[in-house]
Amino acid sequence: MIVTIPLGVLKAGSIKFEPTLPQPKLSAIDSLGMGSMDKVALRFTEPFWPTDVDVFSYASEPPGRFVEWYNAMLWTDRPILVGFNAGRSAEEILGWLDQSTLDAALGILGQLRW
Repeated sequence: MIVTIPLGVLKAGSIKFEPTLPQPKLSAIDSLGMGSMDKVALRFTEPFWPTDVDVFSYASEPPGRFVEWYNAMLWTDRPILVGFNAGRSAEEILGWLDQSTLDAALGILGQLRW
């Protein structure tokens, strides 16, 4: 049997396996880390991006800031883009005011070549 469970759930120990997992697997669970992930969803009046594309990627400066944008129109029928930050960028942005986050996101979207 194959079971897939989020690492955070495994680390919490809220699921008990019978028989218990072997020590090498328990050690792996303990040693693995989880990073930060943050998303920003922006709804627009009209789309200004190619609406038939799933994902837009961007090599940002500083690195890691809003590097992926998902076109939510494909599943919501609304002009929505969802941007992601991970790792240090996500942790940094977490402390920002909403307006600063919005300004940074729109600034990067304004730099993309559509």
